[in-house]
Amino acid sequence: MLAALQIRNFALIERLSVEFGPGLTVLTGETGAGKSIIFGALQLILGGRASADIIRTGEKEAAVEALFQFAANGPGVETTQRIRDLGVETGDEGEMVLRRVIPAEGRNRCFINGSSVTLTMLDSAGEFLVDIHGQHQHQRLLYPENHLETLDDFGELRERRKEMAGLIDGLRRLEARQTELSRSEADQRDRIDLLRFQTREIQEINPLPGEDQALEEEAALLATAEERHILARGAHEELYESEGALVDGLAAVSGRMDRLAELDPALRETAEEFRSLTAQAEDAARRLQRYADAVDFDPDRQRTVEDRLDVIRTVKKKYGGSIEAVLAHQERAAAELEGISGRDEALEKIAREIEAARPRVAAEALKFSDERKKTAARLGKAVEKELSGLGMGKVRFVVALRDEENPDGFVERNGRRLRLFDDGVDHAEFQFEPNVGEGVRPLARIVSGGELSRVMLAIKTVMAERDRVPSLVFDEVDAGIGGAVAEVVGRKLKAISRSHQVFCITHLPQIAALADAHFRIAKQESGKRTRTTIRPLGPEERVDEIARMSGGRKITDATRRHAREMLGMKA
Repeated sequence: MLAALQIRNFALIERLSVEFGPGLTVLTGETGAGKSIIFGALQLILGGRASADIIRTGEKEAAVEALFQFAANGPGVETTQRIRDLGVETGDEGEMVLRRVIPAEGRNRCFINGSSVTLTMLDSAGEFLVDIHGQHQHQRLLYPENHLETLDDFGELRERRKEMAGLIDGLRRLEARQTELSRSEADQRDRIDLLRFQTREIQEINPLPGEDQALEEEAALLATAEERHILARGAHEELYESEGALVDGLAAVSGRMDRLAELDPALRETAEEFRSLTAQAEDAARRLQRYADAVDFDPDRQRTVEDRLDVIRTVKKKYGGSIEAVLAHQERAAAELEGISGRDEALEKIAREIEAARPRVAAEALKFSDERKKTAARLGKAVEKELSGLGMGKVRFVVALRDEENPDGFVERNGRRLRLFDDGVDHAEFQFEPNVGEGVRPLARIVSGGELSRVMLAIKTVMAERDRVPSLVFDEVDAGIGGAVAEVVGRKLKAISRSHQVFCITHLPQIAALADAHFRIAKQESGKRTRTTIRPLGPEERVDEIARMSGGRKITDATRRHAREMLGMKA
């Protein structure tokens, strides 16, 4: 439900913060006080159109914020899930905060639970949170694209609709696969030629995992062969072959150290170290000689390695950037070739599956359409009955179902081939005849503001237990009615409020007296500025307000007594 609403610098509202509860809430006030401004602000938070004109004079921006709370087992549970399906994080606290900022210059800023979202996402979320019914307002049920869903909800056909959609989706997947396999023969030939070329190219090159790294290391060694030979040979000569070689010097020093150790036993360990150094130098010299002799000056091998690297680099660039990716591409191409080779067999199998599926889908679609026709008749009569109680006894309400012809379709009825939509063969549209003899026309094109609100009230009454939008707003629902009909309207609103949160802007005391909460809207002048305010009324304040609504500006003891009677209060 809508738990709180904060408005800043919107039209005549400077700052306003109000909390709401469940049940039926009415908003009253004198004409021009700004009652509709409150829900104009709510419309903005639900994604409605906005312009800089709505910003309070002298301010840089307007802002509206709404807090919604969902009970664990209320209609908001599915609402929350549907909003999550839009990609919006709702959290686990059963609360959602929508915020919109309208600057005098620049783009609007929209937020859900503190995260920035697009206006489209805000509008989509708003569809699941609040329905506003009234002239020039946000009305889901005016749009034909929502009518079939409403019809299915009324007939408790939602699971049936899912089953139908699943059957159609399965058939369309088969048809898409058939189309994919049935590409033109020329395209298939070109594809086969390409795949064969690719697999043959990779097979001929036959790159091995890690081969490129090993070749790069070998190429680096071949490129430095001459320099490595010269360095190793020169180091060997310095150690062993040249005049004054290091090994000879170490040997001479070692001999002297041996004699010193004979003369002074304390130097035996040092003498041993010099013998070891001499042996290590001789061993290092021999290893350097072997290394220098082993260095291979092989220009042919160097060219071979470079050529192999060039080939591998080329195939890596073409097929993924690494040898692993090249080999993976080879596997995929081979698998596709194998799949294409079995194309005729696969096509035959899919054709058999489609041939078996289409009659079943067609039969189920026609059966579902018949169920919808029966449901449409029941919904039309139910709404007409409610409208009769709302003082619109001679109107007609029709749920018109229509289909579309498709010469290539396989669903056939009365000699006509029909187009198959995502969940059957039907479109639905609510139609209305306000005056006898004028004929039914689309609901959105025929009703006035007051008629519209009562039609929506009738639909909502019929759909009360099935409607998944948790909060409903009725503006101008009392236009053109009074007396006993006004009380009927109030009781219908009260009945809906048992399963939904209901708001009603009204001028009728009969409706206001049935509310669970009553707010008064007023205009005040202060400091040469006009402000719209809203505040909840206590029991005695409600008496005065309903007395004012019943008897005008002058409140008398008689009007107060009448107000108390309407409220069911003791005098």
